[in-house]
Order: sequence, then structure tokens, then C-alpha cells
Amino acid sequence: MDGDGFIASAYKFLTGRYPGEKAVRQLIETYGGHRIAAMNVVREPIRGIYNWLLNAVTGGRFQQAVASAGHDRLWHLGLVIRLDNGMAFTLEKNQKVTVSPSKAYGNESQYRPVRVPPGLTLARFLDNALRTMGRERFFVYEAFSTNCQDFILNLLHANRMLTPQLQAFIYQDVAGIAKELGGIWSHIFQAITDTAAVVTDGH
Repeated sequence: MDGDGFIASAYKFLTGRYPGEKAVRQLIETYGGHRIAAMNVVREPIRGIYNWLLNAVTGGRFQQAVASAGHDRLWHLGLVIRLDNGMAFTLEKNQKVTVSPSKAYGNESQYRPVRVPPGLTLARFLDNALRTMGRERFFVYEAFSTNCQDFILNLLHANRMLTPQLQAFIYQDVAGIAKELGGIWSHIFQAITDTAAVVTDGH
């Protein structure tokens, strides 16, 4: 990762696992044998404290870089998954991979249904992605590369569920934002998100 993700990688060296890996392992152990009954990609605007923090640490340059890269807003992506036992949860990648009970999203959130192959279990879905992506890319977050959209795109691609329509819905070119900000900010953001991932792991 060219030096990015150092804190997360050091945490993995010390503990034997990446931040977020425990939650995914527990999910597979508890519900892995259940079939996926329905799935939706959800996206919601990045705002609130996270957006404020990005602008604060860059002196307002983050929002300017977003606009210069041709975006009016940035989206956070997640997968809302419902299993054959009725359990529903959201799988997403913030500073780490997280699993949380399905929640009500705001009015600005948008959804796209995903066609699920018959008989696909949760364990097979996640295992396909882990084998395709590798553990580091699956678990380590980097704002301008292995981020939430990269995570969702690869989950779907690894299971042959990614369509051109879903690709267009999910993908935003964030490389232009990193270029506008300059390389030093990418490393600063990485240090912030890595630290948050390590501090909150297991919570």
C-alpha cells in the first residue's frame, strides 16, 4: 500500500487480525449458513461531523477539491442484506469494515436492488470476496483507494453480481480529489482513519 495503512498493518502484526476482522468472522460463524434473500446498495451523502472534520483539517480545501473534481457531493456506500431467517443488517466500510443492524436512512439516501443468485449463502458471498480481494484490501481502509465504494464494487464483482447500472450508481472518481489536495493530505487522512479503526475495533 505504499506506506498507507501502516497503523492498521501494525495492529494486524501485533494482534494477528485487521481492524474489523473480528466482526466479520463472528458474522460468518453465526449466520454464514443462511441464504441471502435480498440485497440493496444504499448510498447517502457524506456530511455531518466527518465532512466538517475533513474541511476543518484542510482549511476548507476538501470541499473545494470535491467541486474541482466535478462532484457536487460525495456518497458513502453500504450493502443492506436480508437473510432467509429475516435478519437484516448493513455491511459497510468506514474506517474499518462494520456490520450493524439495518437502520432507517435519511430522505437523501438512494437505493438500488441487487439480483442475488439462487442459493447464495452469506458465507459464500463473503468468502468469494475475501479470496478475490485478499485480506488487506478487504479490511484496510484508505480514503482514496480501498474505500467504501471499492469495497462494495469488489463484493459484487467477486460474486458476479455487478452490473453496468450498479457500477454507475456506486462509482465516483475520487482520485481527482486526492490530486487536488496534494499527497500529504492522503497520508494525514490515512493516519486519522487508521487510528479510529484501531481505537474502535471490538466495539
